[in-house]
Amino acid sequence: MGKRLDVQLEVDRAQLLLCMSEAMELACPTLAGHQKRVAFIAGEIAAVLDLPEVLRRRLFVAALLHDVGALSPEEKMDLYASKVEECDTHCIRGARLLHQVDGFGEEGRVLRLHHATLRDGSLADVDEDTARLAQIVHLSDLVDRALDRGRYVLHQADTMCDMARDLARCDFEVSIVRAFLEVARREDFWLQMVLPTLGQHLEAISPCRGEMLDACGVEVHAGLVQGMVDFRSSFTAAHSAGVAEAADALGGYCDLSPERRVVLRIAGLLHDLGKMAVPTSILEKPSGLTKAEFAFMRQHTFHTYRLLRGVDGLGGMAAWAAYHHEKLDGSGYPFHLEGRALDPQARIIGVADIFTAMAEDRPYRKGQGREGVLRVLRDECTTGRVDGELVETVAESYPDMVGRVLDAQHAARSRFSDVLQPAGEKGAKADQST
Repeated sequence: MGKRLDVQLEVDRAQLLLCMSEAMELACPTLAGHQKRVAFIAGEIAAVLDLPEVLRRRLFVAALLHDVGALSPEEKMDLYASKVEECDTHCIRGARLLHQVDGFGEEGRVLRLHHATLRDGSLADVDEDTARLAQIVHLSDLVDRALDRGRYVLHQADTMCDMARDLARCDFEVSIVRAFLEVARREDFWLQMVLPTLGQHLEAISPCRGEMLDACGVEVHAGLVQGMVDFRSSFTAAHSAGVAEAADALGGYCDLSPERRVVLRIAGLLHDLGKMAVPTSILEKPSGLTKAEFAFMRQHTFHTYRLLRGVDGLGGMAAWAAYHHEKLDGSGYPFHLEGRALDPQARIIGVADIFTAMAEDRPYRKGQGREGVLRVLRDECTTGRVDGELVETVAESYPDMVGRVLDAQHAARSRFSDVLQPAGEKGAKADQST
């Protein structure tokens, strides 16, 4: 395949988590920065309480991803605007999502309870650390949602403190409220919270800063991204898992090393990160998109590129993930790059995306079989839009490739079903103990 691929990934976990958090709020301009502000407030409370470093890391991750279980932009907005009285659903989904990913189990327990209070009794049988962290996230969330973005923040500080004092009577541990009140005395706390550069500040002070992830660690986090992006719709629930497997398979057929194929898999899992900016109504539209709707869709690859480029250590992988709608003749989007700018890895992700998309059911059509998939790929090749060698590699290896993709997508759909199932007989007890 020519150009060598640097597979020595070394990624700062704080940067990657901040990238993921920002992506979750792309479709909600009025919500932008909410999870970062909650993480900031929670971190300041934790500092006053002098929590151990391990708990501060757990708190940072949980606060930064606390609404991951609100899968649609509409659900996130309703929660932020306090239009939803029943908050349990997104807590359960968030906990399930995190429990599916290695190393996120403790944070999942916090997410499950981040709307719990002392009054409702749901914290009674929970270990002390989880209960405290859940209350800190909850109080931080309440404070940020209560702030009026249209008013000067220091004019609201007293009101926020009064609200916290009221909650201390029966909803939160007194020590947590006292810690917040101590923090709230400082003007710099409020002024820092509303700065547009809060993300940079959080990165600098994050307890996860300096925790470096290798390729395996990045792939674990990318698996969480796959869930939070694809599980918004049953039609996309297994898409990124399929693209990742197709890219891995193509890399193998092209004799890339196992280490290089891991990086391709990660790019496949992350390629639709920017699709968080696309309204769910467009993802699930039962007919073809209008010109205006397609314009909304075309932003997603730009956001994938922008977000991943902000994570040091990913190197060229940001481009491989984001260039999957670029074409060799320059007719793709969003950068209209031509063939010389698209290296072998970007071409692999592009072909893997077409292969997977054509084989999947979509709201407006059924998935295609071998003949239909290869017809589309060869048409793209004939018009000079995709790499002909890769298309013929797909044709030669089709049975193996489609089998691998179907297996990967079956596993992803099983995870999707686990996250979305109602908390019923099995769920209620199991979900309470996550």
